[in-house]
Amino acid sequence: MLFFTKIFNFFNKKEANNSLIQIKSSEDLLFKHRKLIDDIYQHTHVPKQHFEDLYLYSIDRLAIWVQDLPASQSHHHSAEGGFLLHTLEVIEIAVKRRNTKMLPIGASVEKQNEKKDLWTFAIFVAALLHDIGKTVSDVNVMVYDHQQKELGRWSPWFGNMSSVDTAKYYQYQYNSNRKYQQHSLLPLTLLSQFINPAAIDWMQNESDLFTLLLMTLQGRSAEGAIIADIIKYADSESSAKSLANSSGNNAGNSNTGNSPQPKSLADKLLDTMRYLVLETDIKINAPGAAMFTTRNDVFFVSKVIMDKIRNSLDENKQKGVPFDNSRMMDELLQFHIITPNSEGKAIWNCTLIGGGFKKPVTLTMLRLPIEKIYFKTENHKELDVFSGEIVIEGEENKGDNKEAASNATATPEVSHSPPIPINDDTSCHQSGNNNATSPANPKPKPNNTTKETPPVEVNLPLPPGFEAATDENTSQNTEQVPPPKVEPTTEETKAEQSSGKPEVLETELGKDFFDWLILTINNKAISINTVESKVHIVMYQGKKALFLISPRIFKEYSAENWARTQKQFGRLRKNLKTAVTEENIWKVKTKTQRIGKQSSIIRGYLIINLEDHNFEELPKANKYLELIITQPKDKDNEHHK
Repeated sequence: MLFFTKIFNFFNKKEANNSLIQIKSSEDLLFKHRKLIDDIYQHTHVPKQHFEDLYLYSIDRLAIWVQDLPASQSHHHSAEGGFLLHTLEVIEIAVKRRNTKMLPIGASVEKQNEKKDLWTFAIFVAALLHDIGKTVSDVNVMVYDHQQKELGRWSPWFGNMSSVDTAKYYQYQYNSNRKYQQHSLLPLTLLSQFINPAAIDWMQNESDLFTLLLMTLQGRSAEGAIIADIIKYADSESSAKSLANSSGNNAGNSNTGNSPQPKSLADKLLDTMRYLVLETDIKINAPGAAMFTTRNDVFFVSKVIMDKIRNSLDENKQKGVPFDNSRMMDELLQFHIITPNSEGKAIWNCTLIGGGFKKPVTLTMLRLPIEKIYFKTENHKELDVFSGEIVIEGEENKGDNKEAASNATATPEVSHSPPIPINDDTSCHQSGNNNATSPANPKPKPNNTTKETPPVEVNLPLPPGFEAATDENTSQNTEQVPPPKVEPTTEETKAEQSSGKPEVLETELGKDFFDWLILTINNKAISINTVESKVHIVMYQGKKALFLISPRIFKEYSAENWARTQKQFGRLRKNLKTAVTEENIWKVKTKTQRIGKQSSIIRGYLIINLEDHNFEELPKANKYLELIITQPKDKDNEHHK
C-alpha cells in the first residue's frame, strides 16, 4: 500500500518553478563584490569604523533591497545581479572622481580640508541612490513562500523583500507602462531607508551641500551642479564598461559556457532603440514626437531616431558606429530588424492626420513590429497608440493599410489632402504643441472593440491595478471621436503648427538657464576663472562682467537642448551685444608669458551690470583674459540698465 501511495504522490507532485529567484542575505549578495567594496573604502580615506558605520550600513541595505535584480531591461547590466554591480561601480567611480575635485568650489583650502569627508559621503549617497527609484517605478516583483506559493506583490514602501512574512523567493517583470521621469524623482523619498539618520543630520548641518544633494536626488541635475555632474559621469562610465563587455545575449538569458562574443552593430542599434523607448523620456504619439505606435507596429521619425541612437552609443563609448544614417539603416534592414517598404528600402513616407496635429504632416519614418521594442512578454493592450491616422504614401486608398483602422478610435473615414512634405527636423521639434495631452484631446487608449491577436501569456500575474481591461469593459466606455478637421495650410498657421504658443515658449528655456546660472554661481557650485571653467570674470568699463564661454556653458546646462536654450537666452537681451555687428558673441584673448606659446581667442556671451541680476560676491577678474572691446552703442546699453 505504501508503495502505491509513493507512486501516486510522485505523479501528483507539483513541479518547482525554476524561474523563481531565492531571496538572499546581504552577506551572500556582497561576497563576490568584496574587491569592489574594498576599493571604495580605499578611495574614501576614512577610518575603518567610520566606513562601517556609515558606508557599509548603506551598502548592506542596498544589497538586501535590490537582491539580484538587473539594472535595466535590455541595456547596460541587464543580467541578474546587474543592479547591485552597477550601483557599486558608480559609487567607486564617483568617489574616485571626487578626489580629483577641490570641494566646495571657491572655498579656502582650510575649509575644503575640514569638509572633505562630508562631501565625499554626500557624493556616495547620491551614487548609491541614483537608480533606486527603478525598484519602485520600473519593475513589478511578486514574492513567494518556501513552498513557492505566491504571497502577492512586493511594495517597496513597506520595506525590503525579506521583511515580507515567510517570503523566500521572488520573480520580477518590467512594467510596460513605466514612465522614465518617475524613477529619477523617487530617490529622495527613499533616503531614510538606506542612510544612517545620524549621517543625514550630519549632512543637513551643511546647508549648501545638503541643498545640492537634495536637488540631485530629485533628478534636478542642473541645480545639483557638481554632485549631479560627478554622478552622471560615473553612471556613464559604468554603463559604457558594461556595454563594452556585453556578450550579445538577450537580457535575462543565462550565459553559456562559450566565450562571450561582441555584439554586432545591428544588435547594438536594436538594444539602443529599446533603451531609448523603455528607459528615457522620448516623446511618443504627439506632435514633435520621435515615435508613433499602432497596435502592431512602431514608426520612428528616421533622422531623429538615428541621431538619438548615435548620440547614445557615442556617450557610452561604443566603437564602430557609422556617421552616416543610411549605413545604420542598411544594417537594420540586413538583419530584418526594421520592415522594408514596397521597394525593399528602409524609409516609409507617412502622412499623420489628427492625433493632435492641426494639419496633415508628412514624415520619413522607419517601421518595425511592435514586439521588437516591447518584447513578447509584455501586454500590448496596455500600450498607448497614436489616436490619429498614419497613412502610407502610395497606399492611401487601401483600407487595410490605414493604420487608423488598428488604432485607438473608431472614427469615420476622413478625407485628406495629398501628403504635405515637411522636413524631419521641423516636424520633430513641434514641442510647443501640447494638443495631444490637453483636455480637449485626452491621451488615447486602445479600442478593444476591434478584433486583435490575444497577448502572449506570462507566468507572472500582474499586481492589482495593472490588469488589462477586458473587451467588454473597455467597449462600454469607448466614445466615438469626431474626425480631425483638416485645415488648409496658411502662412499664419505655420508658426502655430510648429511651436504652439510662441509668445509663451520662445524664451522659457532662456529664463530657466539664467535662473540656473545665478543659483549655481551664488552657491559656488560652478568653477570660475579656471582652465576648465565655462564662466569667467572679465573687466568691462572698470566693472566686473560675466563672460560665458559659448556653447560650452549651454551644454553644461542641457546637453540635449543647448542650442534652443542658447537661442532663447539671446532673446532675453540679458547679455550685451557687440557694437558694430550687434552680435551676441564677444571675444577674449588669453595672455601668456610662455616662450613660443601664442595667445588664443575664446568666444562667448558678455553680461554686465551684475548688481541688477542678483549675483552675489564674485571673485576677481581673470588676469589671464583680456576682453577685446568695441564700444557698444548707447541704445544697446539701455537694455542692460
